[in-house]
Amino acid sequence: MADGRAAAVLVETNEDRAVRRAAGDLAADIEKVSGARPEIVSESAGNKLFVIAGTLGRSKILDALVAAKKLDATGVRGEWESYVLQVVKNPLPGVERALVIAGSDRRGTIYGIYELSELIGVSPWNWWADVPVQPRKTLALRGDGLRQGPPAVKYRGVF
Repeated sequence: MADGRAAAVLVETNEDRAVRRAAGDLAADIEKVSGARPEIVSESAGNKLFVIAGTLGRSKILDALVAAKKLDATGVRGEWESYVLQVVKNPLPGVERALVIAGSDRRGTIYGIYELSELIGVSPWNWWADVPVQPRKTLALRGDGLRQGPPAVKYRGVF
């Protein structure tokens, strides 16, 4: 978030419906914390800062970033429900930087999106148990990346 505007969330049109739904939830979570709702877009026209969310092997943008060695997918590509969150400088023409969420599969991408929501202060229990969200004027993450490999349990969830 900069100058009272949230960075747009870029999700390519060929992404799985569940990934696009999670991106919408991320936009709503960013608004809960910052008061500014990011726009969800499918291309980079007009913005200098982005959150780019996608699935490796499905997203042309992410695959190009990996090929250009701008995005490190080591330990994620080909794994089960894994993801990387990484800041990438100049990921696309005219884009200064982006926080990239790259999943190994659709669930990995979704888990990465919800991890970002948690990192900005939205509890996973916000929807189920009305856990309040603390408003913030600035959203920023420390460090350049976070990598989550496959879960210890193959099928996870609340049962």
